[in-house]
Parts: sequence; structure tokens; C-alpha cells
Amino acid sequence: FPWFGGTIGAYDSQMSIAGGQALMRALHGRLSGLCQPAYVLDIAALQANLKTADRIRREAGCRILLATKAWAMPAAFPMMRDHLDGTTASGEYEARMGHEEFGKEVHVYAPAYGPGEVERVLKLADHIYFNSPAQIAAYLPMVKKAGKKAGIRINPGYSNATLGGALYDPCAPGSRFGTTMAARMPGEAAVKNASV
Repeated sequence: FPWFGGTIGAYDSQMSIAGGQALMRALHGRLSGLCQPAYVLDIAALQANLKTADRIRREAGCRILLATKAWAMPAAFPMMRDHLDGTTASGEYEARMGHEEFGKEVHVYAPAYGPGEVERVLKLADHIYFNSPAQIAAYLPMVKKAGKKAGIRINPGYSNATLGGALYDPCAPGSRFGTTMAARMPGEAAVKNASV
């Protein structure tokens, strides 16, 4: 288990409760000078996941992005850069972190953008995704002028979401999770011309 340049025994991510208690006893004296709360990273587990990402990228010929909304730990970004193609963001601040800290391609999606946000995001992102054909129609000229790529979030019209109720169900009434393929909204021609 790596710890500030030293090691404290072996660490197994499938460790038993007794093993976890033994590890905590071993760490006890070393935690006293540590600012708390603190984030602890299982480097071995991260490296195993990154090897899996490498394999998937190689076998599927795809790109893999880090979803910073789900997990943002800039201290680990140097270990991840060689294994992932970039980051996703749900707004300007996550996009800034991906741009400045990860340093590879940045994809941004938000159900809505505030005043001036698209202009600011286009300075940070390589790809920006919109929620409706109307947004594409409004912002596509700006995206093209910036030399970036635009896309649109498509609501699949199907969900098997069981947790979180309507909040996480893309098909719930009033959902802001994209547009349906059947929707006929202003800007439909712009959607067909958008670079996805």
C-alpha cells in the first residue's frame, strides 16, 4: 500500500473487515499529521481500471472519456492521461478543469446554458452538445466559427431506470434529457447539418 513514498504492507481491494481493521491500525500513527477530511485513492485499483480502458480502446477502436461529474480528482489526472482520451463536463467549471488540468479533448453537455456560457465554453471545449434542435439552430453558427464540433443529445424514448424516480428517468414527463427523434422542432435542418 503506497503511502507518502513508503509502504504499509499489502493492500487488497477485496480485503476483509478484519484486514481493513488491521490496515487502519497500521495507518493510525501516520494519520495524525494529515489534514482531514482527506481523499484516499486506491492506486492499484485505478491502474487495473486503466488497463481495462486500454483494452477496450484497443479492441473496440473507440475513445474513452473521464466523466468529471462522476469522479474528478485532478491529482490522479497525470496517471490517467495516457489511458483516456479526455474528459466530459456538465458546464463551464468542469470544462475548465478538464481543459486546464487534464489537458486533452473536452466534451461539454448541459440541458441549458446561461447567458454567455456557450461563448466561454467554446474557449475550453472541443465538442459541445445541445439539448434541442432550437439550441442547435441558435448556437451552431457560433460553434462552427470557433472551429468546434456540435452534437445533440437524443432521448431514446425508453428507460429502465429504477432508482431516483422521475429525476433520473430520461422519459419522464418534462424531462430535460434530450430531444426525441420524432420531435419536430424549429432548427431541424440545422440538426441535420451539425457535425456530430
